[in-house]
Amino acid sequence: MLAAIAESKLNLDDWIASFHVDKPKNYRRSFRPEVINRNGNPVGKLFGEVVVFTGELVLTRSEAAEMASLAGCQVAAGITKKTTILVVGHQDLSNPLGYKKTTKYLKAEQMADSGHPIRIINEVEFKNLIQSAL
Repeated sequence: MLAAIAESKLNLDDWIASFHVDKPKNYRRSFRPEVINRNGNPVGKLFGEVVVFTGELVLTRSEAAEMASLAGCQVAAGITKKTTILVVGHQDLSNPLGYKKTTKYLKAEQMADSGHPIRIINEVEFKNLIQSAL
């Protein structure tokens, strides 16, 4: 791997990124997505839903939050008892062992296992949900 990186004359981040065609728009070297909170549109079809995002999305956090709030969802930064939807993007690519579930994802799974009504969906399912609500 080191020889391939040296021969390509790319730094490690660029070399890894060259293998990912659909790199998320909000990709950052720090891998810390922006924190977005929004209130939901009270006349939106999804009013009452509380959505949280985790992992790297193709959409920016601002775009995803705006879409969700227009459809009626409240957007929160973290998982709580009020959370009804967790949207899971690509997981942390900096993990040397590959993809790993985020803390939010693990907490949502624990809540679901204990009977809390929370849906864990991917970004495509989120977009479909929002489109059907608008």
